Amino acid sequence: EEVPVSESSEPLNSNNVIKWFDCLNGDEMAWDGVKEDDLFKQIEEIDKLNRLSRPTILKSIECEILSDGSLDFETKILAQLDYVIVAVHRDVCMTKKEATKRILKAIEHPESNILAHPSSRIYKRNIGLYLDMYRIIDACVQNNVVVEINGDPLRLDLDPKYVQYAITKGAMFSLDSDTHTQKSFYNI
Repeated sequence: EEVPVSESSEPLNSNNVIKWFDCLNGDEMAWDGVKEDDLFKQIEEIDKLNRLSRPTILKSIECEILSDGSLDFETKILAQLDYVIVAVHRDVCMTKKEATKRILKAIEHPESNILAHPSSRIYKRNIGLYLDMYRIIDACVQNNVVVEINGDPLRLDLDPKYVQYAITKGAMFSLDSDTHTQKSFYNI
């Protein structure tokens, strides 16, 4: 299905920007994420659409933070995106020191822009990471990484006690619904 693209030459603003992101490489996941070749195809297609006219489509991905703190895509690929969301979805059983080190390494990655659902918890399914959240927030501020406040009722992550700390430190926030289905848009 073709989607009409505006012929407007207006300056870039929130009214003429489409944010597009895909989820995770998925090599070690129980479900399939986007693969490197498919991501390159998406980048090429979005670049082609952006050359045609407005609205501008921003390219992004929610990239898995691996157990050692590295990201599941190479820097050369991530550098082609407009922004990179980093998050943990697996391997959450680790000590506070290990988990904090893992997240800090990802925050310090030069292509990281947003830290999604920082504790990685999912109520009644996943207890999440045991982290030194104060150090995580401080690192986000120091590295200009936005902290997500996730509105999904099963996540509700960032915990309110850390939101206040993050505000006093000057953190930037992304408020979102963690939408994976049309129904999830109501979570915001």
